[in-house]
Amino acid sequence: MGSPIEMPRFGRGFTGHEHLVEFDLINMNGRMYDPVMSSFLSVDNYIQSPDFSQSFNRYAYCLNNPLKYTDPSGEIPVLAVVAIGAAVNVIMNGINNVRHGENFFHGAGPAAVTGGVQGLFTYGIGESANAIGTAIKNQATAHLAKAGFQLVAHGTMGGMATMWRGGAFWQGFVSSATASVISGAVGLTCTHFKVPEGWTTAAMIAAGGLSGGVSASMAGGDFWDGVCNGLICAGLNHALHWVAEGVTFVKGCMALGISLTGPIPEGLQNDAFLKQAQEAWYKDAPMDKVKAFTVENVPAQQQIDMNYAGASAVTIPENLNGKISGISNVYFNKNLAFSSAKQLFFTMGHEFVHVSQFAALASQQYSLLTPDFLDMLDFHAYSYQNSIGGLQLNSYTKEELLRWSSLYPQFSDMNYINFPWTSNHSFQYPF
Repeated sequence: MGSPIEMPRFGRGFTGHEHLVEFDLINMNGRMYDPVMSSFLSVDNYIQSPDFSQSFNRYAYCLNNPLKYTDPSGEIPVLAVVAIGAAVNVIMNGINNVRHGENFFHGAGPAAVTGGVQGLFTYGIGESANAIGTAIKNQATAHLAKAGFQLVAHGTMGGMATMWRGGAFWQGFVSSATASVISGAVGLTCTHFKVPEGWTTAAMIAAGGLSGGVSASMAGGDFWDGVCNGLICAGLNHALHWVAEGVTFVKGCMALGISLTGPIPEGLQNDAFLKQAQEAWYKDAPMDKVKAFTVENVPAQQQIDMNYAGASAVTIPENLNGKISGISNVYFNKNLAFSSAKQLFFTMGHEFVHVSQFAALASQQYSLLTPDFLDMLDFHAYSYQNSIGGLQLNSYTKEELLRWSSLYPQFSDMNYINFPWTSNHSFQYPF
């Protein structure tokens, strides 16, 4: 048995959680934690990253890496979304009450429940739309599929919420679907004209609320019910995702003067622009471990190999007397890497994971880098790319992960979460 927990000052210890000394446990809000066993007493309700083996240990705290990550509440994202939806609905319900001469808080309880459920599902629609957009490789098709899904899903959710409030499904469908389209269009327009992100978010929410109200009235429904649907749709889907997922990417594109969706102009497809893009998107990347970072001076054989494999870039570690030197050369494929800002953004992130991996393997035998070992490294690089909204990981099987984890002692060390610069990019490509 371990020693009892020493009572910390003010009753709270590491990560600020409450220590229950009499039980030798720590109250981490979402669940109870046993510091002797280094394990929660119950499983996590969610598997945060299905592409990362540590996520499958649902008794672990913060992916078994508490020195890097903390989780103060255990449930903040879900509770925040529910609370915002509930608050919006209670306020709109109160305004409607005052208009009809009733007490502001009449029916506040049911309104809070309805708004909370609507907020949770609305935010989930945004998450699902991101997954749809990133799973489809053709950019135009991805945009259409995502927009179509959001239109139908938000409309359906709004219609159900309006029915719960005593209105007609069709009126709620129209208000939410319209708000989804209008707020998204306002966000794209603001970004195109380089409007500051705070004003962009405010404009999206305002446009969603107003368009929701107007469209509800035009459909024969209640204006304020439409405003409620529009605010929840715009605030908990488009605007919240816009802020939380992609600020660095969007800011980088603005600083670089390039389109968020179009191809990178041919005049910018050079080494100088690559350096600027790296500083805009991945300023903390391990450039001290990179010797060549180029599209202009790619060896002929590497160019042939990339074209044959359909690769946007490749990272080659230097061989120092039969050992991995820790320094790498990153070569970009001009035919593919610059097809869009999105493509270059993902490509850079992927290759920087490889740079970090080869740096961590410094002094090991170069012969370690067999095709199978490189596939394992690629899995982790794609895992990072996936975490910021890139390609899905359908080509990797659970059997492969289990085999790699047992065959290679370096498996866990090669995961992107071990490289500090990746923690600054915990967001998704927002379109």
